Amino acid sequence: MKKSILTAALAVVILSMGNSCQSKKKPPEDEAKQWLKQFYTDYITACSKGASNEEMAVIEKKYCTAALIKEIKSDEEMDVNPYLNAQDCDTSTLKTLQVEKVPQQKDQYKVSYKWSPDGVATTIHVTLVRQQNEYKINKLQ
Repeated sequence: MKKSILTAALAVVILSMGNSCQSKKKPPEDEAKQWLKQFYTDYITACSKGASNEEMAVIEKKYCTAALIKEIKSDEEMDVNPYLNAQDCDTSTLKTLQVEKVPQQKDQYKVSYKWSPDGVATTIHVTLVRQQNEYKINKLQ
């Protein structure tokens, strides 16, 4: 009897520990937001430092789908950087960089930044997909 009560108590403790560990795991949208913030930090930092086309291509390949890269490369009339919705880049924009999940829109996020703290925000709508258990940017608007 004593043994079965002890076993039951131990099972309750183990199960409650498992539940508390699960509740600490970040929701997928938080992971995606952090991942997008990392992409924009890497991209803007490299761009601001005058990275070569090859260095920028490595970042694109790491974070974007092949289809998106192909679509961007094929648009010869593009006069702005599609990732930034701007012609220039500067690390000062990282201070105001924000990533938000678009409500009721699967895998869609709104990325925004300002050129100055009191300036108007530049916004990019980003759609993510999962490829081989990694996020990739699939669409920009």
